[in-house]
Amino acid sequence: MTHGTPQGLQTGYAYLDAGNPDAAREQFESILRHDPNHIAALVGLAEALVERDAKAAADTLDRAQELAPEDAEVYRIRAVLLLTRGKDREALKYAERAVELERFSPNAYFTLGHVHLNKSRWSEAEAAFRRALDLAPGSPNILAALSQTLNLAGRRQEAADLAEEAIRTSPDSLAALVARGNIALERGALDEAQELALLALRQNATDSPAIHLLVAVKARRNPVMGIWWYWSRFMGELGSTQARWGVIIGIWLLWQIFRRTALADAPSSVQIGATVVWLGFCVLTWVGPSIFKRMIRKELKQVELRNEF
Repeated sequence: MTHGTPQGLQTGYAYLDAGNPDAAREQFESILRHDPNHIAALVGLAEALVERDAKAAADTLDRAQELAPEDAEVYRIRAVLLLTRGKDREALKYAERAVELERFSPNAYFTLGHVHLNKSRWSEAEAAFRRALDLAPGSPNILAALSQTLNLAGRRQEAADLAEEAIRTSPDSLAALVARGNIALERGALDEAQELALLALRQNATDSPAIHLLVAVKARRNPVMGIWWYWSRFMGELGSTQARWGVIIGIWLLWQIFRRTALADAPSSVQIGATVVWLGFCVLTWVGPSIFKRMIRKELKQVELRNEF
């Protein structure tokens, strides 16, 4: 079991920070060819594999955990892996354990923040990201994550200020470009948002946040999906599941009142038209997420085809 810092380790982690997991993977694999039990290289390799090959990432983490059962970074990357698999509860346990093991690790708080962000817990995510920023001042990735959190929580100006700070700190940072693109998307500056997404994708054609931003621009430009996008943003700002259900039930009650009062004496054509609009809205809010995910899968498929040729 080795904890030293061979040549290439810092380069590998720098590639990860820059959003280039493929280049990082090459660095870590090179180290492991000479030292198969190097913990930091194993953890770095697992992180580089998370979005490329989840099974290989899990196997690499198992190997690292056998060598270092209580290594904070092993717990942290396990949380990241579980998060990509949609296992939020398990991810939270591993992220919290990583923080317990290494309370002065900005990476541990950064991952904890992303777990909370994925669960729409804006205040908890903000607290974790701010703690990470205290430990790593000026980090463009943390600034971008904090910007995303505040943007989703509806605190647009604060989010915009943080995105600009991230860009000033590191103009070529992939995370900073996406953060600024999300702010542009919220402002309705769709051309700017698309250009920033494409700039990010030129650095890493498979970056999930950049692809998500590009698809969001396309969805907002579509008259039908644009309605869903506004609805999704509004519901996202509510944060808690209880608040969202409260809004859904409230809208349904308002519709029932409207249907039984204002529509009661209206011509049948008006009643039918209003009902069609209502049902269309209900269907859109139901199938919108699936359509959006299909758009993302289509974009990823196009990336794969471009890579093949």
